[in-house]
This record gives sequence, structure tokens and C-alpha cells, in this order.
Amino acid sequence: MGVSAKLAVGIGSTKFASVAIVTELGPYIKLYGFFVYEYEKMRPANSTVWTYKERKAGALFLEFGAYFKLDFEASALKIFEYSHNFFDVEIPLLTAGERRYRYAFDYEPQPDEQVRVVDSNADSRDGITMKLADSLRAVSYVDLDTGVLGSEIYDYSDYNITLSNPNFTLDQDGKITVNVPTGVQYMACDLTLTWKYNKLAFSEYDMSVNIPLVWTNLSMSEQNQFFTASVRVGNAVDGYQTVWSQRVKKNQPFSLPTSGEVGKRINYDSYNISSDSNLKYSAVKGYGAQNTKDLAIYTDTVYDYDVTLKEYTVTVNGIQNADGTQVSKSYAVKYGDTFDFSDLSKTGTSIANTTYIKFADVTTDATISVVDKDGITVTQTVDLRQSVTGKTAVALGNGTNTATANYVDDSVVATFQFSGFEHADVTQKLKKNTSPNIAIIDTIAEEAGVMIEDIFPDLGKQTTSISYIVNCKSMPAGVKKTISFEENGGGQVVDILK
Repeated sequence: MGVSAKLAVGIGSTKFASVAIVTELGPYIKLYGFFVYEYEKMRPANSTVWTYKERKAGALFLEFGAYFKLDFEASALKIFEYSHNFFDVEIPLLTAGERRYRYAFDYEPQPDEQVRVVDSNADSRDGITMKLADSLRAVSYVDLDTGVLGSEIYDYSDYNITLSNPNFTLDQDGKITVNVPTGVQYMACDLTLTWKYNKLAFSEYDMSVNIPLVWTNLSMSEQNQFFTASVRVGNAVDGYQTVWSQRVKKNQPFSLPTSGEVGKRINYDSYNISSDSNLKYSAVKGYGAQNTKDLAIYTDTVYDYDVTLKEYTVTVNGIQNADGTQVSKSYAVKYGDTFDFSDLSKTGTSIANTTYIKFADVTTDATISVVDKDGITVTQTVDLRQSVTGKTAVALGNGTNTATANYVDDSVVATFQFSGFEHADVTQKLKKNTSPNIAIIDTIAEEAGVMIEDIFPDLGKQTTSISYIVNCKSMPAGVKKTISFEENGGGQVVDILK
């Protein structure tokens, strides 16, 4: 809770009718996280001995910041109430921990599984090296804010790495090198990756995975091999996110997760507003023609589950061109994103010495119902500066909402008053942050036969209207000279005395 101030103006008494500006400023803290404690007490049948087991794990993500709210309120005789939120901004100042909590490796070795090290160029004379598959170090996570489950591959610096066989080495780029002693045909090594927990994340046990590496010059048919099957959700335009992976033995049948299982991993149902309307996704193509059952793979394979993110459109009217004409333009944004009106900053009427107008903001006629701090439901205009989520997405979902580009005056007036001779004041209308046209003033002085001693205050770029005093004096008399012309056979030219 912050500090709130309200300035109200009424007729007679604010109890009957009033308008007010309400501001509120204060700190906020957002805390996401969890703590899990698991306790087991078991006794085998026909035994008097009890066994006990307990596990602890948890994580915290803390965000501290400041918020500022500016509201306009109006009411009359309790039969009319109106509220408009001008600003509702949160400014993060400090965070601790991470939003994503990593809880398990995607890779789980199967019984008798072996990850074979095969020389990358098939020439052992220059050494035996192989790039380790990225999927082997993928880590599952849960987003502490949204609850979305996902998988991500991290840099090797995020793991503690150990190798059980000194003949195997792993560099920082994930390249395995094997030093084969003379006469050896088979070597095994356990590569252990242990995740380095971040601050405010903890577990009673280390999260690690053992990768059973094998080098041999025996035939492929003599080896047990496993590969990673992954499912990623998204589309070619917006990108993909891996949501599921599984280690599969070569030639062993397996099935991909169903559409319902994928939907749970992306929290699809949480965006439903009706049986046939979803705020975040406009279409789900899924796996398309891809078979999902009894599959077999012979290398790491990624399967795409296509979804189309829903677009929200608003048409902005009243966009001013430089010549003062107006046009309209439509803007589209995906759920969770914010409209980008940055190109409008270059618009606005700009007619020399007449009109200078610059872009201010965009407002819309779309409204939402919100509950204010007093528990009263009020109608509020959608703020197009905020991300399109929740009620804002619902309000903009029909696609018929319009918006208006708003502009403000961007001009100042420079007035020149003359001292030393009689002349009417001269005014110039300027664009803000530009300088007056002094050439016009020089011409006036020259035609009047005077010279400018000084101008007060000093000339420069102006942000507000200003008056200048132009101090002039008579032009000093000079020696007159005659200017003659050579006609070169042409008509006679009269000499000039100057």
C-alpha cells in the first residue's frame, strides 16, 4: 500500500457533485516461489523395521519496485460516476532469484543405454573427437510467475562437469576428445553434469545426470544407442518453444504426447473465455499430418506442434501528414505484447511559418470494467500503452475498436521590436527548438538605412515564445565613389555614384 492523495473540486459541497484527481505512489513487492517437503515412512510386510525418507526443495523469485497511479474521478448526486486511469505504472527496481526454477534434466539414461563417441571426421589419425549432442544437457523448468513448463539448453558454464575416465575430456564448447591407448577397442566413461543452483533456489539433493559415454571400434550393430525425441510448440514466424523431450532407444517404438498433454504444458485452457474462444491462440494445427504413434528414430529428432498466436488489431484515425492531411492506419499485436506506435512520432503537421503540430499519444474507445480500491466496479478506458492481456484482450477481441492519434501544438512565436527607427513589430512562428530567421530582420534594417548594433536577448533555439529588442543606429557616412562600366560595343551604361 502506498501514499494516496486526492484533490477534489465541487459545487457547494463535494458530497453532491465533484471532480477529482487521485494519485497514489508507493512500493510493491512480488514474491513467487514454492517449498516442497516430502516425508515417507514405510515398513515392508512381515517386518518390524521402519524406513524413513524425506526430501526438501524450493525456490523464490522476488521483485521489488515502485508503482504510480493517476486517476480522474467524477460524480454527481450518486447517479453518475466516472473514472479514468491516466497512469498505472510499475517500475522494477530490484530482483532476487530467477523466474525459472530448474527441477530436472530432460535426459534420463535408459537401462543399458550407451552414448557412443564417433569420430567427427572418421579419421582417427588426427584424434578422436565428437561434439556432444546439446539435448543431453537440456533442463526442464517451471516459470514461477506463469506456471508454464518448458525445457532449455544452457551453456556448459552452468554445470559442474566430471568424467570418470581420464582418457575422456570435454572442452567448454562440448567437444569430447578420446585418447585411445594402444590395443584398446572399447572404453566407457560416465560424464556427470550437475546443475549449479541459482540464488534463492535450493534442494536437499544435487540435480545431476550421468551420461554413459562409450568409444569403440566395434560395429554399430553391437551397440545400444539412444536418441532424443522433442516436441516444440509455436510457428515459423513467432518461433518455437520446446515443451517435451524423451530419450528413445534406436528402433524402439514410442509415441508423442497427445494434444491434450501439450495443451496442459502451455496452459491452453487458462486462456479460454468460452468453449470456442481463446485469448492467446487463434488456431491449433498441432502435428499436422505427422504420425504420433509407434514412431522410430535413428538420430535426435524434433517434432513441431503448430499453433497460431491470436492477433489484436486497432485502427488509428486522425494521423496527420506534414501538409495537414489526415490518414488512418491499422496496428496489430500478439497476445501479451504491446502496440508499437513509435512510427507516429514522425507525424504531425509542419507548414513553414504557419502550423507546427507534433504527435502526443493514441487513445481508444475500448473500455473494460474494473474494481477500484473501494470495491466499486467502474468503467475504464483501455490504455493502449499496456500489454494486451486479460480484460484488455477481451475488449479488443472484436477487432472493431478504433483509436485516435492525438497531437499538441509544437510552435513558439518570436516577436522583434525595433529601437532606433520606426518600424512595426515583426513576428515569426517557429517550430520548437529552432532559431528565428534573422535574415528577414537584416533586410528590414538594410532597407531602412540603419545597422543593427545588437539584439537582446541572444538569438538561439527556442522552446517558449519570446520577444527580442533589435537596437539599431544610423549607417555611418562613407566616401562616395563612381562606378563606370565598359560597354564593349553595347549600349551606353550610365555611371553609378555610390
